[in-house]
Amino acid sequence: MNKEINSITNVLSIVDELQKEWGAELWWRGQSSKEYPLIPSVYRVNRGIRDEQNLSLRFRQYALTRHEKCPANDDYCSWLFLAQHYGLPTRLLDWSESPLVSLFFAVEKNNEEDGNLFILNPREMNRIINNDTALVLSSSSPAHELFLGAFDDRVKINKNISILSHEIDTRMLAQQSVFTLHGNSNNLLEMMELKDVIRTLEIPKESKPKILSELASLGIRRRTLFPDLDNLSMDLKQLLFS
Repeated sequence: MNKEINSITNVLSIVDELQKEWGAELWWRGQSSKEYPLIPSVYRVNRGIRDEQNLSLRFRQYALTRHEKCPANDDYCSWLFLAQHYGLPTRLLDWSESPLVSLFFAVEKNNEEDGNLFILNPREMNRIINNDTALVLSSSSPAHELFLGAFDDRVKINKNISILSHEIDTRMLAQQSVFTLHGNSNNLLEMMELKDVIRTLEIPKESKPKILSELASLGIRRRTLFPDLDNLSMDLKQLLFS
């Protein structure tokens, strides 16, 4: 399904179509450029074989004086979610249970480029990779080992799985965040075993302003997806008053 979408109405019709076909929950991800691969940020730039471990350990080391409620030292899951939340490259890839939230991220930026909206069947992905349709708890295997591998490069689990999110912030609540957790740099779009559980919708650059306006009329805008003062100010600066 490489369909082109030009409005919210197109997306809603595809939601209905896929729910009938898959009969399962759908996860969504928007990317503002169709040139971006479907891989987590830590794998997009290779800065050495211990890059991920150094980033994770140094974040944990320096965060204690900068954040009021840091996780326990061995709570690797919470540390990685915290790092992801504040923009550190990690092995987590963001998805959303809301197609409209993901559509916002596909059209908000890069107006000179076509975007993509991806749809994932997370339980079927886990059935193929983990021999179980369950969404994996962060404390369960193999998710626990995958989180640990971000801090200890001796722990190597070559899997990419769909996990239940560890909600640490209101932003994750607002964005209906869910995640895939990656133990390698494989582009999900190039994994032949997953070709039937990921769909791609293309968004022409010419349609981005219209879709962004449609989303705003439905209350999907930066200040509702990022409930903090910085993004409130950023959003308000875009308003025009008569």
